[in-house]
Amino acid sequence: MTETVFTSSDPSVNPPGEPEAEIVRRAISDPQAFGPLYELYYSRMLSYAYRCTGSVSAAEEVTSSTFFKALRGLKSYRGKSPFSCWIYRIATNELRMYWRSGRTSQFQTRWQEDVARIYFDLHAPSGDASDQLAEFARLHAALALLPEKYRVPLTLRYFEGMPIELIGTTLGKRTGTVKSLLHRGLDRLKRILLAGNATNAASSHLHLRQQQ
Repeated sequence: MTETVFTSSDPSVNPPGEPEAEIVRRAISDPQAFGPLYELYYSRMLSYAYRCTGSVSAAEEVTSSTFFKALRGLKSYRGKSPFSCWIYRIATNELRMYWRSGRTSQFQTRWQEDVARIYFDLHAPSGDASDQLAEFARLHAALALLPEKYRVPLTLRYFEGMPIELIGTTLGKRTGTVKSLLHRGLDRLKRILLAGNATNAASSHLHLRQQQ
């Protein structure tokens, strides 16, 4: 799928500081007004998809199809939940379609190149940066071993920073169910990390994110 970029040089189309709800309202009738939403959510959707797939190419594909379907289906958005929940729900459905397609693979071994394209500048990595990248790879490789029912809520909570109530809205689950999935998912993830001789730094990182 060819990625569509929604931009406009006319400040009347994308007024600075315009509330998100107003942008959504205008975008429903004017596709060009979708530009600010694309700019606001593109990196978030790409990060989410990458954390769930471990593949830049898959993440880019999922992100592209997410925005394509978001624009096409924008008129169905009724504003009963935050726009962020709505677009994360679309991305999650696209991820599920990707997983069910049978094209999934183990977490890529060329993770440094992938991380460089999304997160870091690796032209002259320091020792600390290399350690952080190694920790990143171990943690996400472990995450990729979890079943989807744990991987998705864990990613939304601890990497996307989404409140539990909004995770429930996004996934169509009760708050209690989300809490249970997070608890069980964390337990399984920690066991995977320990079984894989993960570093204390990786475990500490996960513990700190859990407290936030």
